[in-house]
Amino acid sequence: MRPLRDLAPRLISALILVVIALPLVVIGGPALAFLASVVGMVSWWEYWNLLRETPLRVDRLVGLIVLAVTPWLALLPPLYWILCWLLIPLVLTLEMLTHRPPERELGAVAGMALGLAWLLPGVFSAVAVRQWPDSGQGLLWLLLGVVVVVGSDTFAYFGGRMIGRHRFFPAISPKKTIEGAVAGSVAAVALAVAFGVFVLGREWWVTGLIGLAVAFSGMIGDLFESFLKRWCGKKDSGALLPGHGGLLDRIDSWLLALPVLLICVMLVTRG
Repeated sequence: MRPLRDLAPRLISALILVVIALPLVVIGGPALAFLASVVGMVSWWEYWNLLRETPLRVDRLVGLIVLAVTPWLALLPPLYWILCWLLIPLVLTLEMLTHRPPERELGAVAGMALGLAWLLPGVFSAVAVRQWPDSGQGLLWLLLGVVVVVGSDTFAYFGGRMIGRHRFFPAISPKKTIEGAVAGSVAAVALAVAFGVFVLGREWWVTGLIGLAVAFSGMIGDLFESFLKRWCGKKDSGALLPGHGGLLDRIDSWLLALPVLLICVMLVTRG
């Protein structure tokens, strides 16, 4: 019964997020870009707060502006998406030019580089997948990602709590197990195959591989945030969501899974 008691606040928080986010995802366009901007800014605020007592330094205002603008760039034709990635070297150059004395530059540049490389691709890809013109099925591809990440996370949680025996990177995340990771991966592939065949009309092995890639990248994203919190000496990224801590604690899997999903969709629909 313990897994069910622990899962209750997680499900309530997840339900609240779905009720808020799903209509905007379905509408797409500026509505989804607005949601992604809000998520990006809140995530950057939590990231800034995590690093406050570390050697790394983060420009709070610049980061908020960049994360607010990034999702809107995904509404442009793909030819102009390069503008999004030019934001990172531009911001880092400004950090090097404006931070003095020199010993502070490395911490400032490293903190900004880590945060932008972690958060920017995720919020951009959420809108880009929905907008991707060559698929004609942007909403369905994004829903595939939702099904895979949620399914993987849920089955990994239950698998780890019920049959987990062998720890998976215990120094980073002591509660995660190999059995849970396997259960989550198997569930992700099965769900991706079913969704791909019956909803997207794609070959089973194509969406199966996409499901495995997205699920694996989501697990890595989860582990990275756990590593970062441990390095910062924090248990949670914040206290915004009951049962989840901060928003980053809820979307850590998505931040890496969505860029991988975007790459997969671009390859499949171009090929």
